[in-house]
Amino acid sequence: MIQEKTFTLKNDISELNSLREFSEVFGQENKISNDIINKFQLAFEELISNIIFYGYDDELPHQIDVVFTLDGKSMAVRIVDDAKEFNPLAKEDPDISLSIDERKIGGLGIYLVKSLMDEVNYKRESGKNYFYIKKYF
Repeated sequence: MIQEKTFTLKNDISELNSLREFSEVFGQENKISNDIINKFQLAFEELISNIIFYGYDDELPHQIDVVFTLDGKSMAVRIVDDAKEFNPLAKEDPDISLSIDERKIGGLGIYLVKSLMDEVNYKRESGKNYFYIKKYF
């Protein structure tokens, strides 16, 4: 049986605390390990903070939907926003063998997300960004 719950937040970084609490309750209600919930929290905090800080060219309130889905063998989170188009998966992974001084700035956040999750996907449709992250049990 597939279970789905949605949390909606504004493009305000302080709302990440409420999302974190929501994900913890979702995990407890569905007996998801703390390890998996912690990985999702790191991943969606990285993605959503980038949306909030870099995705909008105005100071208006915007809605970001975070949809949690369980299907018995995996947990997935879909993040939907109306920020400007940006596909972080199109960027090349950073060369982590280089020293910090030699490395280009940026790119470590999405690298972290990819290393924490089993599946990471992005698409742009109808003026919205859809970012999917999934972890198998």
